Amino acid sequence: MDVQDHFRTLWQAAQPMVRTYAFARTGDHVLADELEQDTALTAWRAFDRYDTSRPFNAWVMGIARNLLRQHYRRG
Repeated sequence: MDVQDHFRTLWQAAQPMVRTYAFARTGDHVLADELEQDTALTAWRAFDRYDTSRPFNAWVMGIARNLLRQHYRRG
């Protein structure tokens, strides 16, 4: 399996959790969509630094939390 397929497989499993988290924290479907997409893009760009000995879901949720914090800091 190449890197892109590996990421896609992991992301497809994690995506519903990221989406649920984003909507639960924002209550806004548009903002949740944006956060979900930004999380996927950020995770893809950093995937070469992902430690495969650790759970992907925890890693990607950390990215989502950080992006949401950044969003609220920008105000």
